[in-house]
Amino acid sequence: MSRFLACLMLAAVASSAYGDIRIDSFDREFDRIDHMRAEVVGSAAKAKAFRELIAKYADDPRRGKAMLRLAAICREGGVGERDDKGAMAWNREAMNVSKPGSDVWADATMRVMQSLRESEQFEDAEKLAVEFKKHRKDVLSQARANMVLQQIAYESGKLQLAFDYCCEIMDVDPKGISYVAKTEMDLLQQASLYAMVSVLKKSDAPDAKVLLADVQMKYGYILLFSQSSKVELITEDKPTD
Repeated sequence: MSRFLACLMLAAVASSAYGDIRIDSFDREFDRIDHMRAEVVGSAAKAKAFRELIAKYADDPRRGKAMLRLAAICREGGVGERDDKGAMAWNREAMNVSKPGSDVWADATMRVMQSLRESEQFEDAEKLAVEFKKHRKDVLSQARANMVLQQIAYESGKLQLAFDYCCEIMDVDPKGISYVAKTEMDLLQQASLYAMVSVLKKSDAPDAKVLLADVQMKYGYILLFSQSSKVELITEDKPTD
């Protein structure tokens, strides 16, 4: 009986070791391909290597990382001309195979969301943003999704809704987040605020002036410490002398 148990233990160790080797193998192969210099081996060869990696690890959710790289190659025109449709397809595939809420899933989902917004598929983009916010609860991820929703809102002429999303982004409490995340949050807040003000100043909608006044009242102090070129975005147009 003891010999039988020993065999079982050896089998378990061997199985565990094989699993570790497989994990290490994927990461090692991915890193090797990722570090290929496209100007040396060519983008086509690099894309082919990523596709082969995806096929080799067909059941591994981490293959989404390789799909994101293929999307980038398509987007940058690494193989022939820029291929936005190809990029969108790979980003969607990466989103579908990755674990919801994971970093790869979040990256792919944001890219798909932005592509949908840019092609004015606003309803689909909004649904994806809601799904994104459900799986990514940290304040930075929530702000990223709200930024897309803000863009969709003002591009759809829904200024009040855009203003509400802007306020959500601006009112985020940065306490407890890392320095890197804080830096990105600062950039998101600046982009959200200046985009909102710019849209309101150019809009002829009846509520634009009221919303602009609300922005100035709530966040004018931030703009006072910003670059003068950006401060001009919320100042009234003055006649030249």
